[in-house]
Amino acid sequence: KEYDYRNFMKKFGTLKIVSLLFLCSILLINMIFALNVAYVLKDKSVPSQNVLDVFEELTVSVDLIRDSEIPSIDFSDYEVIFVGDQWIRNIVSVPKNSSIILANNYYATHFGFLNRGTTSQISANGDLHILKNDEEIVVYNSPNDDKGKSHLSFYYLPEKYKLSSLETIATTHIGYDEELGDVIAYKNDLHSCYFGIAQSDYWTEETKDLFKDCALFAIGEKGKIHDVGINQNFSESVEGIRIRDTQSLNFLDEKDTLLCD
Repeated sequence: KEYDYRNFMKKFGTLKIVSLLFLCSILLINMIFALNVAYVLKDKSVPSQNVLDVFEELTVSVDLIRDSEIPSIDFSDYEVIFVGDQWIRNIVSVPKNSSIILANNYYATHFGFLNRGTTSQISANGDLHILKNDEEIVVYNSPNDDKGKSHLSFYYLPEKYKLSSLETIATTHIGYDEELGDVIAYKNDLHSCYFGIAQSDYWTEETKDLFKDCALFAIGEKGKIHDVGINQNFSESVEGIRIRDTQSLNFLDEKDTLLCD
């Protein structure tokens, strides 16, 4: 083995090995993301920053796809499709058999969250609450929009119309007079998520965490295999490599100790 190693060094030279290692490091830097999300929206100039922040935290790559581009897009290149709260003219060209995150008032029936009918909506002149595991959660950090003229609202899947196989995650609060329904629900067969808290500019931290859970559900098994990526700009990392705790979902940092079996 020692003889073979020396012959190897004589044949290729130390310089070539160093060059090869340098090239590998460059490739690693560019392989930060392994999972692709298509963000479908009417206007590319107005994506939700909170949505983008969550996807960045989950280290997935996001492509913004304008409505007019949809018919020419090969959606098989994407593991997850996110549809925000806009009217999308070419929505019929978005495949129904994909993992969908739907934060939208219009297409719950199209993507199979409702058997028929449409979503319902709740607004109020005070804090809006939902119910998750018997806990009340305030979903927005303000009851009104930035102009102070319009009350914020969220959507929900009416109980009488929703798909019976949906997994309920959060519901309308029982104090409202309107019929109860699912504000957040998972569709297990396709790993799709309905997320009715659509006015994302006003999400509370608790709502961001709920959306993160929704995204993780949609990613599912597809998110367990990643290329190794090094990005020194990541604040929550160990020498530029992000490692997630599978229980807390927090990233390890330089202060953490990694124990291996």
